[in-house]
Amino acid sequence: MSQDEWRHVFQGRSHEVARFLSWANTYEESGASLRWSKRQDIQDAAAASQWFEEQWWGLVVFSCFGRLEGAKFVASLFPRPRPDATAVLAQLQLPAGSIGHHRVQTGHRGAKQALVAACERWDDFERILVRGLDFRTRYLDLRALWAPNWGRTTCFDLVLRAGGLGVGGHIYGPDRAYLETGPARGFALVTGIEVATADSEWCEGLLHWWSENWNEVAEGAGVDWQAGAAYDSGDFENALCIYLEQSGRDVALQPSTSDSTDQWSGSTGPNVDRCPSCNRFLMSVLWDGKVGGGEYLECQSCGWRMLVDGVDPEP
Repeated sequence: MSQDEWRHVFQGRSHEVARFLSWANTYEESGASLRWSKRQDIQDAAAASQWFEEQWWGLVVFSCFGRLEGAKFVASLFPRPRPDATAVLAQLQLPAGSIGHHRVQTGHRGAKQALVAACERWDDFERILVRGLDFRTRYLDLRALWAPNWGRTTCFDLVLRAGGLGVGGHIYGPDRAYLETGPARGFALVTGIEVATADSEWCEGLLHWWSENWNEVAEGAGVDWQAGAAYDSGDFENALCIYLEQSGRDVALQPSTSDSTDQWSGSTGPNVDRCPSCNRFLMSVLWDGKVGGGEYLECQSCGWRMLVDGVDPEP
């Protein structure tokens, strides 16, 4: 597209672009940055990796749980991959608060399945993370494993953590926003453009142009951007996903045949990074030991609960 055609896209969505930029500017100025390199889970993964014999394996285990508490609970049992992971985990009851980040959507059972899969394919995980060429190659190679409970978001987050911590000998980050699921819906919310497989590269190109012409777009939308450098592709991936979560709105999206669900989980699951009742804190997974009980998501602020797994109780 020509420069004028790119500009026309943003001119037609000036109100929505202004809303996004004002929201992002407030985040950045408050110190709660949306930039991928500032994500708290990267720092948490770095801390967790110290409990394991090798850094790459510590990041893998942390990514199975998405929370320090879960990784620490299994660290003594899984300092390295082990072939009897299924039997070990079958006898293990995870405590409340073991699951966090996006992993709460699949609960305790999903975390265990992810760890079993990582133990079974540990050599592939090591090869990809330690000797991969770049972020995109690592991400696509992980996805190609089709490992149970290693879907789009879990694979992306693992590679992001590995890249941010220099696994493989250097720092690397996303070269694109990977407009699938949440980021794609956030993109549609801002630009009015639904992302389909056929035009995903076009949409990625639009974000690249936005990054390169950041101040022009901000000025055109009437926003006084005071938060430093433009967002890059990885920043957009994170920011658009969080923006969607906080908008309280859903956006129609062409379903992707490869990633409309977290692979092998069979369900897209609810959006659980923030409470749908009070929209405040990340929720915890709790286990209700009563007859017929199951795994619940519980908001740490208002106490709202939702049953997410009542079929296969923990032993």
